[in-house]
Formats: sequence, C-alpha cells, structure tokens
Amino acid sequence: MPERRLPRAEPVYQRLRAWLGGQQILDSRKAYLYFEDEHHPLWAVPRRDLHATLEPHGSADATGTKRWTVATDSVRRHGAARQAAGPLGNVDPNQIVVLCPDAADLWLEEDQPVYGAPKNPHHRVDVLDSSREVRFDVDGIAIADTSRPALLIETGVVPRWYVPPADVAWDRLAPDTTRTVCQYKGEARYCRVEGTAVQLWSYPHPDAEAAGIAGMLAIAGEVPGVAIYVDSTREVHR
Repeated sequence: MPERRLPRAEPVYQRLRAWLGGQQILDSRKAYLYFEDEHHPLWAVPRRDLHATLEPHGSADATGTKRWTVATDSVRRHGAARQAAGPLGNVDPNQIVVLCPDAADLWLEEDQPVYGAPKNPHHRVDVLDSSREVRFDVDGIAIADTSRPALLIETGVVPRWYVPPADVAWDRLAPDTTRTVCQYKGEARYCRVEGTAVQLWSYPHPDAEAAGIAGMLAIAGEVPGVAIYVDSTREVHR
C-alpha cells in the first residue's frame, strides 16, 4: 500500500453545517477531512463557506502556522481556527480553514449531529455479542458478573467489555455527573463505585455503529484497584 502523505486533505461528499451561539457560521458542500496524523482528522472548509469572523489570535507558531479566533455577534472561540499546512495536492491551503471541534456548538453532517471531532473513515467500531463469563472486580469485590457480555473493538483503542445493567451490583454504585462524548459512540454517562474514584460508563443512546452496547456498562481494567476476569482469567492487554 502506498504511504499516505501528511498533512493531507480528503474531500467529503456530505454537506457540513455548524452553529455557534445560535448563529449559523458554516454551510459547505466542499468540506474536507484534514489529517495531521492518521487517527484524528479535523474539518477543513473553504473560507467562502465560513460566515463567522476570523480574528488574528496571537502570532504564528514555530512552523509559521497562523491561528484565528472564530467570532459571532455574541460568542468568541479563541484559537479555534488555523491555517492549513501545505502542500495538499490539488487543494490550495490558503483557501481553506482548519476548524477545531470547539469552533462550533453544533455540527451537522447533512441533518445528522456530529459529536466532538469528525469521524475518521478509516476507523472501525465493532460490537460482538458473547457468551463468555466476564466479571468486574473493584478492590476485590465483584461489581458486575455476566455470561452475556458484548465486546467492543475499536481502531486504536483498548477493547472494552460491556455488561447488561441487570448483571451489575447497583447497590455498590453511586451517581456521577461526568459526561463525555465520542464521535463514534455518542454521549456517555457515568456512575461511580461507592467509596472509590472508580467509574463505570454507558451509552444510553449510542450511534448506529455501537447500537449493540446501548445501556450496557463498561469499566477500565487499567485503573488501579480494577480487575476484569474473562473466563476466570484476569485480563491483561497486550
């Protein structure tokens, strides 16, 4: 396979729109995925499609890259836009603007909301139903024990076991206000093991590619005090 040069811009087919402070700042049918590494693209759009004001933000960095504040009548996002680095093949880097995820409050691909950063088309999320015995222990106490887990395998991410809520010891858990978003899975909600800082999370309404983990709970086995057992063997990630 030929090596893909970085940075690079890959055109996308879908319409991209964005809003900041209740004001529409972007409507583009010529957007790009801008890659500075192979895993975490950003949106890049033609300057003519961006309806917010770009104000200079500081001086250029060591590479000469300029940054801008994205401004509307009521909101300013400092440093949320920057110059694209060239060369980018047939794309003129002086005619496009690279946008950070926080440049807008709401992003839409066609009419579908986008969580956080754009999705990488080379990234996969697979949810596999399983009948293996999976147990979550925290400080030697079982928090979940199931024979009907789901295994989520995601590109570049540690595989995660998810367990049904009916197989979780809820009397050992307490509510937690933490919320996070993943562009591949959606919004995660958390709970905490009482008396510890250990968290479990779930996606009540995941995106389509992760629908198989809806409402199920996961825990990070690499956190101190946590042990995940699969078929009675403690899991160790290679």
